[in-house]
Amino acid sequence: MTPEQLVETAKRAAIEGGRRIMQVYTCEDFGIETKADASPVTKADKASNQTILDILQTTGIPILSEESAHQPYEQRSRYTQMWLVDPLDGTKEFIKRNDQFAVCIALIENHRPTMGVIFVPCEGRLYSAVKGLGATRQALHDWQHRPTEELTQAPAEHLPVPHNTATLTVYGSSSHPTRQTEIFADRLRANGHNAEQKKLGSAIKMCRLAEGANALYPRFGTTMEWDTAAGQAILEETGGILHAFPSAKPMEYNRKELKNPDFIAIAPGINQREILQVFASLYGQPTPHGQMKKDL
Repeated sequence: MTPEQLVETAKRAAIEGGRRIMQVYTCEDFGIETKADASPVTKADKASNQTILDILQTTGIPILSEESAHQPYEQRSRYTQMWLVDPLDGTKEFIKRNDQFAVCIALIENHRPTMGVIFVPCEGRLYSAVKGLGATRQALHDWQHRPTEELTQAPAEHLPVPHNTATLTVYGSSSHPTRQTEIFADRLRANGHNAEQKKLGSAIKMCRLAEGANALYPRFGTTMEWDTAAGQAILEETGGILHAFPSAKPMEYNRKELKNPDFIAIAPGINQREILQVFASLYGQPTPHGQMKKDL
């Protein structure tokens, strides 16, 4: 398949996964269970996952999904291509019924995200990017009552669409707030930035950055590869970045350890070097180069 065919398949899978999610979202019983890592899973996670797997399997590319059995690293390490899937990113937000959840699908090639699709069902917005071809968003009006093939061909707007504001938004997780995020925002203010903290669930934060908001997303604590890969692919195609710490390098994927390190995502149009330096200072170093000792 060509990259264009692959991204169309991923879009179709994301929309169909979104349909399964919304079918459960209207029910009183989400069928909530607790996984071994103490995180919740619902009927919507499972239904979306199966639908997405059925569609992506037609590409012949291996799939690693949050809600499926994970292949051993000995097997995964031989992959040159791999789909990375979060069939319902923001399960806790879904359970809260605050509409802040998404479907995330990324294509990983040689440890780098080269394609990303994020569908936000409650907004009816589809974000996508292919390495070297740019990033777009599509408004899918009345999407639950229209054919998926028609929706994937909806008019696309190229990203970013810069926002004119002097306020620097520092996004934090709705369900996983940390003291470190507050410390980082304080250091930005000490550097002369009018930094304002906001909480937002799931990969929607990455979409806001890719849209061109004057915003950052620092993340401390547990996230997994499937939480960030699609957003990183989209963000990088707009000129933004997502760097892991303490390495201070772009996040790589299909690692032996699927849990992500800390990271900072920065929207396009922002002085990325300065922000990286401020973020690196939290690790006991004045610059974002080399290995750093965590100092939080």
